Amino acid sequence: LDLLLVSAPARIVNTASSSHHWNPIQFDNLQGEQEFPPGKFGMPAMYGWSNTYRIMFTYELANQVRDTGIVANTFCPGFVAVQRSAAPRIVNAIMPLFGVLAKARSPQEAAEIIVYLATSPEAATQTGTYYSSGELTRSSAETYDEALRNRLWHTTLNLLGYTHDPLERVTTVS
Repeated sequence: LDLLLVSAPARIVNTASSSHHWNPIQFDNLQGEQEFPPGKFGMPAMYGWSNTYRIMFTYELANQVRDTGIVANTFCPGFVAVQRSAAPRIVNAIMPLFGVLAKARSPQEAAEIIVYLATSPEAATQTGTYYSSGELTRSSAETYDEALRNRLWHTTLNLLGYTHDPLERVTTVS
């Protein structure tokens, strides 16, 4: 944070996924310590939740560092038909065919939004945005709930053992 502040203008770009639409946030199960929701597969549910949390964190961070010269944005690269290290061999074997059928984006196309958010003059004035498949769009409704975002932020600080919010000094100084 200190390096970003003295280097401002600075940018934070977080990768997320459209999977954040899969499940609503569950404060009593933030770390997956309880049973996964009935009818859901465990890992996809946690993957969706983790992306919801990442988007909410990005929006909350953007809000907290507003007016410091730091911007924070998030994006979903879209479906990119690449080999996945944890996928079964059959999935990786059919991925190229699935990619053609699903009109997948190339890795280069998916990377364009990262480069845009990290380097373009227009993106330097945007903060707290979400892009999906290269287009500025809205994330799920709950990611815009300021009370939920604030609760997630402070719950996470507690889980990490913080006794105070490390961004307090930023928001009180600026």
